[in-house]
Amino acid sequence: MYMTDYNLCIKNEIISFIEMYKTGDRYQQKIALEIEEIVKSKTCFFCLDEKQCWNYRGSEFKGDKKGEFYIKKCPQCLTIHNEKLWIKDCISTIDLVGPFGIQLFRDDANAGSDKFEALEKYVIQKNPELVKPEFTRSSVHHNHIIEKTYELEVEVGKIIETCKPFIEFYMGGPMSVLMLNNIKVSISGVNRESTQTEILCEKINTNEFMYIVMKNRSTEKEKSRFGFYKYKKCYLDIKLDIYKMNTLNNSAHHLCSKIINEAAGNDIIEIIDLLDKIAQTKTKQQETI
Repeated sequence: MYMTDYNLCIKNEIISFIEMYKTGDRYQQKIALEIEEIVKSKTCFFCLDEKQCWNYRGSEFKGDKKGEFYIKKCPQCLTIHNEKLWIKDCISTIDLVGPFGIQLFRDDANAGSDKFEALEKYVIQKNPELVKPEFTRSSVHHNHIIEKTYELEVEVGKIIETCKPFIEFYMGGPMSVLMLNNIKVSISGVNRESTQTEILCEKINTNEFMYIVMKNRSTEKEKSRFGFYKYKKCYLDIKLDIYKMNTLNNSAHHLCSKIINEAAGNDIIEIIDLLDKIAQTKTKQQETI
């Protein structure tokens, strides 16, 4: 399809915003790549291939209660120039989208920046994880156990008892039982002779999640007396932190839901790193005040 100079100018302006996003953070880079793929297939940049646009109905129609605007066919896409343009009347143009879900523009709108923003909104709606996730976090419980014991099960039971009221308060019911059991399994494996960090994450409410970070540096050694009586001695070193996390945008909620549904360990580590950086930034800001 032949592209007019105006159409080409809009396309080039959109491409310039794509290139600018490619120099941004990794979230902007991913958005840029998604928009770039869409732009490759577009032929009309006035309507972004929605084949529709809008305009004012005119003062002669005021008062007929059908609205001040109307949706029309995109004049730039027409092959038959005497074709009827009107599609339907409308009261507002706010959040007006075409049949493929992209924002509709006035028939003479030619700002590439606006078209880029429309494409950005479209790809984010389709892929909410493309936006940088935003969270808040509050500490629920902290426990660091350094202990020598001959009865590992008893000590693990004590740890679970210290966590139980906090887990039950926020999670309640069967979910707290499951979470406590997962903690028990995780901190009982001292015979693996390896340092380990395990993270558990569960949903509390719509935008609230609980995650638990367990750093287990414990070891277990087999000892004997006079070469006959053998027993195990455990050197417990367990650090356990429980946090409540609130998601502040769709991207954050999508990411946490994915973690729970797919046990995506790398994703929760990424979230924790992000929250730690936010906390460090706030601390530095407070110190400078």
